[in-house]
Amino acid sequence: MRFRKAAKEDSDNLFNWRNDPETRANSLNTAEVLREEHEAWLSRTLKNPNRILFIAEEKGEAVGTMRADRLEDEDGYELSWTVAPEHRGKGIGKKMLFQAIKEVDSSVLKAKIKKENLASIKIAEAAGFLYDGEKNGVSVWVFRQ
Repeated sequence: MRFRKAAKEDSDNLFNWRNDPETRANSLNTAEVLREEHEAWLSRTLKNPNRILFIAEEKGEAVGTMRADRLEDEDGYELSWTVAPEHRGKGIGKKMLFQAIKEVDSSVLKAKIKKENLASIKIAEAAGFLYDGEKNGVSVWVFRQ
């Protein structure tokens, strides 16, 4: 697995992955995103110094995305990931999180995961994240190096 920084050319993949029904069901914001909203978000994201957006690739094929947002209240990043629908169930999410731990230079990583998103909870546990409580029906997971 390799990460590369996302680019404008990744827009279609990111848009389709974000609006996939399973992705939406597991997202904190479940609303469908319109193309114009997505393009504006991607443009802001690519310029944002407090956000890193990676595309995960295996054998040259895009298989998912990992976002790292700098935390405002402490030194660290909040991670969020999406596995491309056609690559789910192959261990990609776990590989992506392990790669993010190596790539994101931070002693603290967090993830907010819906309680019913068992796949992502298992991925976080496998990567060494520890449950750190719940806020507004969403579980918080923390990894400290």
